[in-house]
Amino acid sequence: MEVYLYKARGKGGSIYDMTLNPHIDFEVLKKLRGISSIEILTEKIDVAIAEEIIKQIYSGTFGGRLISLQDFYLNKILKKHNINKESRFITSGKPLPSIEQLEKVEAYIKGKVIPFRYLIELEDLKDMDYDLIIDVIQTLYCERRIKYTKAVKRVKNKNVCFMCEKEKCDFCSFEHIEDDILLYAADNYNNLKPPYIEFQMNRSSQSIINVSKEITEFIKSKRERNMLLASPKAFCVDVLLEGIYEILKVGGRVLYITSPKLINEVKQDLSNKIHGAGVEIVLGRKAKIVDCEIVITSYTDYPCFYKSFDFVIFDKRAILLDNIALHDEIFEKSKKERGKFFKISVVLNDEDKKKYRDLIYLPIDGIKKPMPEPLNITSRYLDGTEDFIPQMAVDFILYTINKKNNVIIFVPDEGYIQRVYFILTHNMNVDTSLIDYSTSKEKDGLFRFVKQERKILISSDVTDAYLSFESTNTVVMYSDNKIFTPEALVYMCQIPTNFQGKRIGEVYFVSCQETQDMQVAKSTVRLLNKIAWEKGYLKK
Repeated sequence: MEVYLYKARGKGGSIYDMTLNPHIDFEVLKKLRGISSIEILTEKIDVAIAEEIIKQIYSGTFGGRLISLQDFYLNKILKKHNINKESRFITSGKPLPSIEQLEKVEAYIKGKVIPFRYLIELEDLKDMDYDLIIDVIQTLYCERRIKYTKAVKRVKNKNVCFMCEKEKCDFCSFEHIEDDILLYAADNYNNLKPPYIEFQMNRSSQSIINVSKEITEFIKSKRERNMLLASPKAFCVDVLLEGIYEILKVGGRVLYITSPKLINEVKQDLSNKIHGAGVEIVLGRKAKIVDCEIVITSYTDYPCFYKSFDFVIFDKRAILLDNIALHDEIFEKSKKERGKFFKISVVLNDEDKKKYRDLIYLPIDGIKKPMPEPLNITSRYLDGTEDFIPQMAVDFILYTINKKNNVIIFVPDEGYIQRVYFILTHNMNVDTSLIDYSTSKEKDGLFRFVKQERKILISSDVTDAYLSFESTNTVVMYSDNKIFTPEALVYMCQIPTNFQGKRIGEVYFVSCQETQDMQVAKSTVRLLNKIAWEKGYLKK
């Protein structure tokens, strides 16, 4: 999409801006600024270039120069972008779209970011033709009710995404393409009438009480972002209730972003524990923002909210279930200018350490056991063509089943299942009746293993780590494979905590080399255990 660059002189001085239809701008500015004409400065140019030129015009002292000097410096800016200056005047406007038409389109943009091509495809706008929608958008823009920009801009020789503010991905998870025009508008002043709110919190755990207090202190502080580092099974929504209450009691709104597999569970939990607040699920790029106190959405079907919520909760604990890469910056855009952004994660990487200060920790669950720190076994023979498991891992597997306990062996994909199965049955002489397997499509073996009908499970599905297993040790074969993210590895470390009594099992990472992801998982487990001991949640 291309725009005209123009100059208009009215009350308060000169205006430089871009337009899809200069006759619309003339009509709006005639009413608002008393202009008598608009000077078109260029033929149609790319939106990103027009934005950059306007930015340069309004930077520094351009506006304060004499008119003759303004023209000189404007020509200089245009020449820098290889654009010839045109000069023609618009002295008449055209009828503006009706209030109903403006509000109808604005409802799909306000508080969100939506591509123009999505907007024109909306069923609700089928009665409006393309030219009318263009006029509506330009009217809303000229009245400063919305903005538009390119999805991807060229910044310092890099293609930078508007949403995540980083270099463009090969495939955008929001399906934005490089030439998309994004329409967006803040909903910064949308305070609702404060409802009568009551919340019901489970105070059975001292760790839950402490974390709830820390989150509430963050809400009351001047800080705009924070993070909760939690062990995989420790988190519950109770820790958020008091903080959410502080937002709702003054008419604020809350956004909860989580896995698509958890949205119904989160809605039920919040609805049952916060009385008096409306809780709704909103999904899809084309969805409207809704007037309720708590909105729940999924990061895989995210509506791209923009400056609309007082408290944004980004819960990525279950990211291993969805196999998707996410950037915090995308979701942080949904908070208001003075809103709060709160991330919940099971790992702490270097980027999080730099971005979040004074982290909040929830290191243990009701079992009150530390997670076993993984033992690394490295061998260059794993890279060879022969089927191979290091002797130390072999001894560990045999020891586990001899003690009548269970072991789950994670492998990168289904091709490795047969390799490990062959070693177990031919090299280690393990009875075939003790072994089963699990893949993303075949779960019968997993069910038999959970029912204690098998002692060894070979799994190529990392999401199995999200489940709970009794008296089960863990071996991660080829743990340097990219399929094993830090989140997946931390969940795998959590599995051996479900032994009877005070006993905990063991976790082995078996690989050719130790990767950064393995180090992040290991350091996270160590940190959570350290915090648990220091806070007195664990007893010797």
